[in-house]
Amino acid sequence: MIAVEYIGHTSDDGRKQLLLDHLNGTSKLCRENANEFWADIAKFVGQIHDIGKYTSGFQKRINGAENIRVEHAICGAKEVAKAPPKSYVPMIEYCVAGHHSGLPDGGTKVDGEEDSTLHGRMKRKTGDYSAYENEVKLEYPKDNLRELFDVSNQREIIERYSFFTRYLFSCLTDAD
Repeated sequence: MIAVEYIGHTSDDGRKQLLLDHLNGTSKLCRENANEFWADIAKFVGQIHDIGKYTSGFQKRINGAENIRVEHAICGAKEVAKAPPKSYVPMIEYCVAGHHSGLPDGGTKVDGEEDSTLHGRMKRKTGDYSAYENEVKLEYPKDNLRELFDVSNQREIIERYSFFTRYLFSCLTDAD
């Protein structure tokens, strides 16, 4: 069997960075950018953010094929949405889905795939990115966020969740 080398980035001078190296590097930097409490979740965000680059469409595009449009960012958000419920899952969905375009608005469940909201983006079709499973072992972090949101004021819960989503997003975009 021939091993496939998945490319994550190419430089202007033609150098190629393997996708696994990119994911590992981003994951490491994400973890380093976060404080100790958030380190494992930040590491996970870095690990999952570009798994959509494992699609054949993205690999064709990065290797020079023209007129191929690939929305790779939503794949990691879709993958984490399949996980057993954890308090941080929506945070990761927002961060990963918007890591190139900015944090999206949430929207509503009636949004269509043409909408730029998180709900709309999650409905978009993607290529098969399951090849990531051959290289990346996703290790979901412990769900230790409950204590942060153990307040009776609903507005305070929303404010904290929003703030920490932006915090993780910053860790990811700085590392990426």
